Amino acid sequence: MKFEMIAGMNDNKYQLKKGMLSGYYLERSTGVFSDEEIELEGNLVTFEQLTEENKSRFLAKAGWGALGSLVLGPIGLAAGLFFAGNEKEITVAGELRDGQKFLAKVDKETFDDLKALTYK
Repeated sequence: MKFEMIAGMNDNKYQLKKGMLSGYYLERSTGVFSDEEIELEGNLVTFEQLTEENKSRFLAKAGWGALGSLVLGPIGLAAGLFFAGNEKEITVAGELRDGQKFLAKVDKETFDDLKALTYK
């Protein structure tokens, strides 16, 4: 399971976890002994692979025009598409029910699992 948050969701320090009894959730440390967890099942509204064709639509919708240029730039996007083509790494855009948005890099298996959550 690979998940690397690139942008969004405040500080980008969320990690993807999978519970033994529960499904996938995002977690970040909020202190020495405290964590914030966001359950993804029933909460993940959009989860799409970024391609050259839909990049502008996603970044504009998220209000990330400038950020997208910095984060994905032509070289970064080309590298992301190259890796996605080889099924090693896919750049994705996600949106939660509360409106929070993020960009992340995932592997093919993680992409398929998280994409399936948008249909539940």
